[in-house]
Amino acid sequence: MKINIDLMGDKLLPMLLLTAAFMIGALLSYVWVIGYYVSLGLKVPEAPIIAVYNFSASADNPTYFIISVLNPSFSSGKAEIVDVKVLTSDGVAHQIAQINPPVPSDGFSINVGDSKTFKCFWRWSNYTGQQITIIVSVKNGSGGTLTTILPLVELRATSINIDPMHGKRFNMTITNSDKSAAGVDLSGVRTIVNGSVYAVDVEPNPPVRLEPGESAVFLCNWSWSNYQGSTITIILDTLQGYTVETTYKVPIYALLNISEVNFNPDNITCFNITVMNSNRSIIALKISDIKINIEDGVVLVPKNVTPSLPYTLSSGEEVRFTCELDWSEYCGKKVTIMISAEQGYKAYLSYRIPLIGEE
Repeated sequence: MKINIDLMGDKLLPMLLLTAAFMIGALLSYVWVIGYYVSLGLKVPEAPIIAVYNFSASADNPTYFIISVLNPSFSSGKAEIVDVKVLTSDGVAHQIAQINPPVPSDGFSINVGDSKTFKCFWRWSNYTGQQITIIVSVKNGSGGTLTTILPLVELRATSINIDPMHGKRFNMTITNSDKSAAGVDLSGVRTIVNGSVYAVDVEPNPPVRLEPGESAVFLCNWSWSNYQGSTITIILDTLQGYTVETTYKVPIYALLNISEVNFNPDNITCFNITVMNSNRSIIALKISDIKINIEDGVVLVPKNVTPSLPYTLSSGEEVRFTCELDWSEYCGKKVTIMISAEQGYKAYLSYRIPLIGEE
């Protein structure tokens, strides 16, 4: 029996020593933290103080991020979280309106030594790859901050190719950078010109998946020829919420002009129109149709045109068309005359049809 007691004694002593070591270690850790404050000439916090940590955000869903908030053991009491803000690199502070679990107006309590994880709903897609600072405010205490970098998703139009012979469409290559943290689904393309937004019909039809490092060529059906010489904005939209803007100056390839219009009151069965392909044009234009848009929405098309259509107009060349049309019903009305070429180029002229007998 004496042998068993000795054996128990042999085991008990190391256990007691280990327990004592743990207690001394915990005491030293506490003293070290307090000593840190003292070494800085600071007092141990008299008000609650928190730490923000464990930030996470998914590039697949840039509508929220997750943070954890700790009320450390050396805090003076429970912390009352009152709000969360995000300070972005442009200097704007964004208030997080939706948080889960909810933060009531009188604060969300975290006891000393406890931590809590919050899901913060905020669409950060416009700040992908940028540095942000998360600010968590505490009632009657010191708030916490965390500076971090949002996941990068870099989608861009790497090339835009315009064929002068096709004024109603262009090709665009879209690339998801190999540095992106996730794939994206292109959902649509838009253009902005002079403050107006236009939807662009693209092929292949969206959505189109682009993994990191992948590219795809899209045929964009949109009449760029109407905006030659203008700077346009091309917008790429994705299902994930990422939006990319690219500016592009449309080259001038061909200019079609209406230089003269003649409605002769002595002959109401026809009118004459003179059309010119500018000497600045780099291609010949094939005139395909002539139309008159009446102010009330009526569209008139001549029965016959001489010389006949389609008519090829070389660069710097001018032609006078005689258009068979009884226009007596529309005397005195304001109209828009439109000339179209097969390549998609157009010319417009506003005109008032004269009254019969008017000189």
